Amino acid sequence: MRPRVALALFVKNEYSDIAGWIAWHAAWGVSTFFIYEDHSSDGTYEILQAAAKCYDIRLTRTNPIEQPDFYLRQRDAFMDAAQQARGQFDWIGFLDGDEYIYLRYHETLQTYLANFDHADGIAFSWRIHGTSGRVVRPHALTVAAFPRHSTPELNDNVLVKSFVRPEKMGNKYHNPHWFDVSTQRYVRPNGVPVLSANSVQEIDWNDGFVL
Repeated sequence: MRPRVALALFVKNEYSDIAGWIAWHAAWGVSTFFIYEDHSSDGTYEILQAAAKCYDIRLTRTNPIEQPDFYLRQRDAFMDAAQQARGQFDWIGFLDGDEYIYLRYHETLQTYLANFDHADGIAFSWRIHGTSGRVVRPHALTVAAFPRHSTPELNDNVLVKSFVRPEKMGNKYHNPHWFDVSTQRYVRPNGVPVLSANSVQEIDWNDGFVL
């Protein structure tokens, strides 16, 4: 059986990137997007409404009055997405609007994740990209417009982003990078167990990472 894959996104003011972000991940095999829109002022919400006519986007607007803390609104969004995903999806990833999953040796997330029966969470390293020498942002997909990236010497690349099995995720929220999954079942993109229960891990760009 091909794994069913969803993504959770908490987003605000990403009008120039959001359509490409959805298309990119749909091409990788994401079937459903749980998107929590944080009252953008630049047209992001309207783009998402239009995109929802073409993709399975489960769109929710946040409530800054009820929860004024940005970090806690993101927490509530991701925990809600995980709850909704239980019983429907084998894996759910948690990304930002400027983060793009990339796999070196697989054409879809389904073929890649089919190799992880031994895992309930996967921690992908960041690979931070810069301006690629551009002064003006071109009308192009972000990953095509900005191909130049940092080297492992940039320490921020030690941070990870996660895909987890929603059925195996507990009720404690750690942070947007690391989730409540047994450390013994949390692995790196090559399938090797994590070194510790921490959102900071050794940089690994060999099998998959987050642009």
